[in-house]
Amino acid sequence: MQLFYASLFGAFGGVIYELLLLKGEFELPHKSLPASEGTRSFLFDLGVLAHVIMGAGAAIAVLWIIEFSSGAKFVAGSLIAGVASVAVFRSLEERFLAALAVKENVKLKEQKADAVKDLEFLEAEVRKLGSRRRVAESSGSASLETTDVAALTSRIAETRGKLLQN
Repeated sequence: MQLFYASLFGAFGGVIYELLLLKGEFELPHKSLPASEGTRSFLFDLGVLAHVIMGAGAAIAVLWIIEFSSGAKFVAGSLIAGVASVAVFRSLEERFLAALAVKENVKLKEQKADAVKDLEFLEAEVRKLGSRRRVAESSGSASLETTDVAALTSRIAETRGKLLQN
């Protein structure tokens, strides 16, 4: 029931916004005029109904974010949300995008940590190969060049440095 009243007062706030915007007048719904001669327009201007819908939606969104302690504050908050519906939705959009960016940043940090672990594992494996090569050299059957091990170790260290820099 609270959602119904929030949307009702928000819709009324949308009408107030329309009256403020058009200096005491409001626009009735109508078919939009063509942009130029010879073109057909399929657009329909909702007029005051657009602000009524936005006001109701903004009041509901604000109700989910803010818990009002009294009926008067509930009515005032719903009306204000309706009047400021454009700002409410822009603010919510910015917060939503910021939350997505934070979530993506956390995901990237986790991927970075995993990549560093993988590099450390590879570095350890390359070191093992180097010691195996030395053992194989002593028995006369070396197959891995010393320069290959050094190049791999250097490349892994360079990649780890780049990852830790970012």
